[in-house]
Amino acid sequence: MNIRELETLNDINIDKEYTELLDILEKTNPCEQRYINEEDLFIVLYKQRINILNFTKLFPLYINATIVGLPISLSEKGYFGDEKRVEDYINSIKGLAIVLNADKPFSAYGKTLSTFRFYNRFASFDEYLECLRSPYRRRILLALKRRKELQIRKAVFTDKHYSLYKSVLNRSKYPLESMPLQFFENWDSEIYEFLSLEDELLGFVQLKQIGDKLYFIFCGFEKENIKRYDIYINMLIWIIEVGIKKGVTEIDFGQTSEETKLKLGCEEREKYLYINHSNIVLDKIIKFFLPRFSYKGYEIEHRVFKR
Repeated sequence: MNIRELETLNDINIDKEYTELLDILEKTNPCEQRYINEEDLFIVLYKQRINILNFTKLFPLYINATIVGLPISLSEKGYFGDEKRVEDYINSIKGLAIVLNADKPFSAYGKTLSTFRFYNRFASFDEYLECLRSPYRRRILLALKRRKELQIRKAVFTDKHYSLYKSVLNRSKYPLESMPLQFFENWDSEIYEFLSLEDELLGFVQLKQIGDKLYFIFCGFEKENIKRYDIYINMLIWIIEVGIKKGVTEIDFGQTSEETKLKLGCEEREKYLYINHSNIVLDKIIKFFLPRFSYKGYEIEHRVFKR
């Protein structure tokens, strides 16, 4: 395979927003990030110590690995090109290599966390509410009543926002990368903060629009405010409102919180992982157990819209 490893991103023909993100991550989240390029194939690689039993209730098992993906907890894959060619390259890496968030399965694969996407076909937020079946609309209206106790406004990211982000990260069922404060301060994204009527900071959401797609990147809030202000569902509802106003065709709500996002009208999109080890014996063992240790998905179907 005729490949070359890149020193910089200057000559890569991929989306400018994508390269800007990679550049920010190089500066704020050092993890031996590097790039492979060969004609129409582009791969992002980084190093991380991960728990390979993350989706099981077993004991944690941490191991150093080369990851194909973005060194940030987003549901986008870390490569452009045909999966077979990516797999051929991954199989040449020494030690353990893992492909995260693939859109299509590889030859031997498992499932990682699904992503949840909201496909916008609404001219207004009121139209969205009208299209909901009554049990789902009722739940949103209850949350919107609690919103009367909140202020929402654009903000500049501060240490206070970062503390709320760390609070969510520490409670996460599937923790991955912990982003440094400098990432939030340097990436050109939108921060919306949620405050009480007394101006107490309660939470925030970070959004980024790329083309006609809006990404929900990170959020932060304390656990006790979930019931008190219905803050998490109000954050998600606010993101839908913002997306409809912006006229985007799709909102990527990321991974986790399956039930809540599906009940708002998101659709589940499966994501795949591929693992290879250069030791033949270990590789066969890993591939045998991979489906058993994969993400199991959300099994309940919700008919949210009237049609």
